[in-house]
Parts: sequence; structure tokens; C-alpha cells
Amino acid sequence: MELLYLLTILLWEVVQLAKKPKPTSKERRRQQEVRRQQQEARRLRLIDNHHILFDRSLWDVGCHQELRRDLDMIVTMDRRIHDELHRRVPPIPPLGSGLTMRVVSYYRELQCSAKREMMGGENNPVVGIALLKLALDQVVKRGKVTELEVRQIELMEDNLDEQVEFILRSDAWIKQRYAADVGMTCDAGPTSLVTTDNRCLAEPEEELESIIGPGAFS
Repeated sequence: MELLYLLTILLWEVVQLAKKPKPTSKERRRQQEVRRQQQEARRLRLIDNHHILFDRSLWDVGCHQELRRDLDMIVTMDRRIHDELHRRVPPIPPLGSGLTMRVVSYYRELQCSAKREMMGGENNPVVGIALLKLALDQVVKRGKVTELEVRQIELMEDNLDEQVEFILRSDAWIKQRYAADVGMTCDAGPTSLVTTDNRCLAEPEEELESIIGPGAFS
């Protein structure tokens, strides 16, 4: 049964990849220009990579590394907004190893599910946060967790919600700063928040509320 399940997931992923249209030469040039500008911006320290699960000394160890280094858990941000985030939002205390492994298991299942397609595709930090919150909820609903672990999960969810505001502000700033320079469409930009039909996700909170529950980003 496990082999059949894995083969089904693999077939589904192959079908999804086949559906993705290949970028045109014009889109490829735009993407290359965006990458070049991002590299220059990093050199000048205008933008940084932000790990949603911070800080490094807490999360970049043991079984926590897999979740911290997931592409949906890393976002390119304007340096000023990134610095402000770290001033105003405290680090996320790591969960216990056993609890983290259960969270990662549910998180991977959600990434492979249809919910991911509904929530905006790949490498999207807001989607990553929503998926992680769903995984945390699944652990509480299905797993045997102590009162202390429930409190840890609640603190983690509060922290993730606080970060969304900064991520969206930074995303808007990056689009404004770089999209005008290269004439980008909304789905070609760095860390762009894109739906499956390539429309800009202007209000991601509203799009995600139907899945993760009302008030999740309030």
C-alpha cells in the first residue's frame, strides 16, 4: 500500500509538471534580469534572505533543519523591513524533536496535496506559513500532545501571523522597486505571490481564510 501511495504521488507530481507552460524567451530574459538585480541588491545589502523559522542557533540543528531550510520557509525581503521584523517579532522557540518530526510529516503531506495548488503554487512564503499552520493544527487534532506542547504551538502560530505583515510589505516594495525597471508581469517577480492562474494575489489573507479558518491573519 505504501508503494502504491508513493507511486500515486509521483504520478500526480509528473502530471502537474507537465501542465506548467514553458516560459517564453522574453519571460526568461525578464527572470534573468530580476536575478541579476537581486544579486546586485544583495551585494549592496538592499535585500536579505529571511528564514521564517529563526533564529539559526535554535532551528538549524537536528531534525529542525529540514523545516527551517524548506524553500517556502525562506523569503527575499527588503533589508529595512527585514531588520524591523527582527526588532519587533521575537524568535520562535523550537518544538521538541518528536513534535517537530510529526509537524514535518503533516507539512510534507500538505505540500503534495491539492490544497497547495489552491493556495498559490510553489516557493511562496505566505503559502508556506499557511501550510505550516495547517500542519500544526493537524498535530493538535490528531496527535497526543501535552498542554505545554499545545502552548508552544500557539506561540509559534502567533509568531507566524506577526511575520505575514512584514513579508507582504516587503513583497510590495520589491515589486515596486524592480518590476518597473524590467517591465515584469506580476508572476515573474521575486517572491511574487501568485495564484495558479497567474493572477497577483492582492489579498492573500482572504484567499487563505477559506482553508485555514477565519481570522488566521487578523
